[in-house]
Formats: sequence, structure tokens, C-alpha cells
Amino acid sequence: MAFLTTPEGLLIPDKYRTRQGIDMSLKRILLWMLLAINCLGMVAAAAERMQIEILEPDFLKEMNGNTSRYILLSGPIDVDAPQRLAEVLDDPKNHYADVYIHSPGGVVLAAIELGRMLRKAKTNTYIGTGSLQRDTDMGVLFFKPAIGRCFSACALTFLGGEYRWLLAGSEYGVHRFWKDSTHTNDLAFAQIISANIGAYIRDMGVSGELFDLMANTSSSEMLIVPEQELEELNVVNNGRKPPVWSIEAAQGANYLRGEQDSVFGKGKLLFMCDPDSGLIYMTSIYEAGQERAHQIAKGGWVHSLMNDGEVIPLDSVLEQTITGANLNTIFSLSQQDAKNIASSTTIGHAMQTNRTADTFVGFRIDIADKQSARRVSNFLNTCAGSGP
Repeated sequence: MAFLTTPEGLLIPDKYRTRQGIDMSLKRILLWMLLAINCLGMVAAAAERMQIEILEPDFLKEMNGNTSRYILLSGPIDVDAPQRLAEVLDDPKNHYADVYIHSPGGVVLAAIELGRMLRKAKTNTYIGTGSLQRDTDMGVLFFKPAIGRCFSACALTFLGGEYRWLLAGSEYGVHRFWKDSTHTNDLAFAQIISANIGAYIRDMGVSGELFDLMANTSSSEMLIVPEQELEELNVVNNGRKPPVWSIEAAQGANYLRGEQDSVFGKGKLLFMCDPDSGLIYMTSIYEAGQERAHQIAKGGWVHSLMNDGEVIPLDSVLEQTITGANLNTIFSLSQQDAKNIASSTTIGHAMQTNRTADTFVGFRIDIADKQSARRVSNFLNTCAGSGP
């Protein structure tokens, strides 16, 4: 869809413009009336404004070498909230922060601007609030989260987090936005805001069905979206971006490639079969960081295949190298391993100090949609000699 940009940077769909201005056909009037915009809070009192609190990393973050701070956003989103947040995010120490949001809503355009700022600063967002509390036994500070609500315009700000969580008991609510005044240009205003909301949702990597939920819920009601549906719409991603599975070609040979970004880094798996020898190769590419990659490569680790929660030992390490921040490990798989992976919904590579260790480093990649599942199944079953 083509858009026209106003001097204020707002978007108007080109197909709704005519030489005389906005297309005023009855059909389109009815459509946009359904999407009338809620600008609650535009004239909010000064006291009714979003509060911004910054907390230093707690004990657990410091133990893990994580210097990111906590930022708490609470209260109505007022028109000046973006300016105050911009001042906070001008400090590089507040980039990559964990941002907890607890808000009833507010000014729509300000909410979108807040979200874009949060994404640019590569923050993570949580619906909820929290505080630093001292452990009396250990004498150290821990961050204690608490439930919260993110309603109306806040639902848009929340999308700005690169990784997004819904705390247990917290609520995410949407409805049709509305404007609290009547003017002759209300339809034009509705079109402008609707176009900006739709563009913003797409830019944040969230399903356009979220916009439909908003448009189809009366402005006098609040639809509390269930967590499962939020995950399906990618509103909540629980620290994991959508996986990508593809068939690639290199030097005349085809291979299966899967990759997924997460809050812990990026993981990639490459699968290739040798038709002459019948061997199946898996290459794990783990974005561990230069220092960690060299530590792991020193040895002393045992490797496992994580297959739908089942941990299968991998003893056939053929080669391990480091490329920049990536640790590359090549394994040979049995035909049974390939068949098991072919029917999986998630697959990963774990490295442990010993087989009974409670913790591991590594990653897993989801096989989330039917098209990817068919691609993985056809390729690996063919590799294993059983056909699709």
C-alpha cells in the first residue's frame, strides 16, 4: 500500500486520497468510523503523567556480568512522555534495559513514539512492575517483579521491546481507540492514526491481526487477550524471535539451514547429507561472544542434541572452530538421529561440563509453522534414506 506523509511525519494511505482531499465515500466512512481513535489523556492534568524510574542491576545480573538496568514505566502515557524517556535513553547505560510497563493507556501517538524509542535502544519489555529488595540473609539486592496491566495505548508501547514477556497474572488489554472531541476532520484524523498504528505494528514484527482485535472491540470495553493468543500474534515472544528454516545451495550441494535469535544470542544449525557415503552432517553455529567462544573451545565439554526436550548424547565431534564471536562445531548424525529431528518441533545443541550437570550453554531452534515442518521433514527424511 502506498502512503502519503504529512509534514508531521504521519502516514495517510494513498488510496484514501483524492485531488479534493480525503475520499468520503459512504463505505469508507463506515470503515474508518469503526477505527475511530482514542486520544484519552491529551488534556490530562500534569499530575496524571507517566512516571519513569531507573534501577541499577541487581545481584543476579551482576553475577552474570549483565550491566543492563531496570526501567519502570508507570501511569498514563502523556504527550510529553517521549521527551522524558528520550532524556533517559540518551545515556548509553540505559540501552538494552529491562523495561517494566504498568499503564492504563493514554495518548496514542506518544505511545507509538515511546515504543519506537524502546526498540531503537534494544530494550526488553515486560508487562508488570517491580522493585529492588534487600535479602536480609545475603545482604544483597534482588529485583522482585510484580504483576501489572498494559491497556489501550500502552499495548502499543509494549511492542517496542525487542523481546517481550507477560508476567504471570499480568494483563494485556486492547480496544478501539477513540477521539474525545468532534470536528469536521475526524474522519481524516482517524485515517491518519489508523495508518500509523498499522505501520507501527508491522514494523515491530507483530501480526496485523492485533489491529483487527483493536478495531473489533468497542471503545467502551476492554479485551483482555489470553497469553496463548498473544504468543500466536507475536505480541509476546518470551525472549525468542521467530525461527527461519530454508533450503540453501553452496558449491552445487543443498543443505538445510535453521536459525533463531533469542535474548541469549543467535543459534544456527546446518544439515547436509553426503549421498556417496550416506553420512549426515550437522553444523552448530553458536553466537557465544569471542571470550566465551574461546573458553568453550578449550575443551572439557560434553555435547548433546536437544530434541523436543529429550537430551541425546552427541559423541561424534568432527571439528570445532571459532569465527569471530561464533563457535562452530561439526557433528556426524546417525540416520535415526535425522529421522527423530525430522519429526521434532524444536531442536538444539547443548554443551555441559558433564552429563549430569544441571546447567548448559547452547541454543535451540523452534520448528514453528507447517511450511518449516514440511521443509525439515522432507530434507532429513530424504537424507536418512526413507523419503518424505
